[in-house]
Amino acid sequence: MKHLALMAITAAGCAAAQAAGTALYDTGPAQDAAFVRFVNATPQRLDVVSGKARLALPADKPVSEYLPVKPGTTIAGSFEGGGKVGKVSVQTAPSAFATVLALPGADGKSIATSVVSESPDDFNALKSSIAFYNFDAACKGAGLETAARAVALFKGVADRTVQRRMVNPLSLAVQATCEGKPRGAPVDLGALKAGERYSLLLVPAGARPSRLIFTVDSIAR
Repeated sequence: MKHLALMAITAAGCAAAQAAGTALYDTGPAQDAAFVRFVNATPQRLDVVSGKARLALPADKPVSEYLPVKPGTTIAGSFEGGGKVGKVSVQTAPSAFATVLALPGADGKSIATSVVSESPDDFNALKSSIAFYNFDAACKGAGLETAARAVALFKGVADRTVQRRMVNPLSLAVQATCEGKPRGAPVDLGALKAGERYSLLLVPAGARPSRLIFTVDSIAR
């Protein structure tokens, strides 16, 4: 199993590696890369740990960049925080983008993990690309609509799946829905940019309604 080596590299080390043209992960000769990112959907800070490497995911910045990895390699580690541990083991196909999410365990004493992968091929320099992930098992027929006019952007997204679509680059606020009914608070995405990719992740929020985590998709360089 391969350690998450990128997390052990300091900012200076990253700069030196890039200047020397050294890949932070071995992607193999003439082989497409795969990508993995980590998301903290718990209310506290978590660290992604593998060996001596550690990546911090505070509650106010819960989504990491996508880290390039060698396809077919098992990436192993754990989410750790507050005395709780959730094991991580993920393997991705070439050109796939895997999202590894940490949630509070059902027993309240552990961290549950879930993985959803996608292989987006819809790039358009004139449009914005939005993905909607459903990580909330209690939200049946998950959807996403515009907050102002309730125009549907996504419908019927099953638990542990993702859908992606293109939209015009404009200012947008969205509302999650479950079986067509609003769930949680609307989220203002601000002004979307042409050529950018974005993700919205629907996650459970304990005794409160589901919540959305919004992030700009970015790859670690």
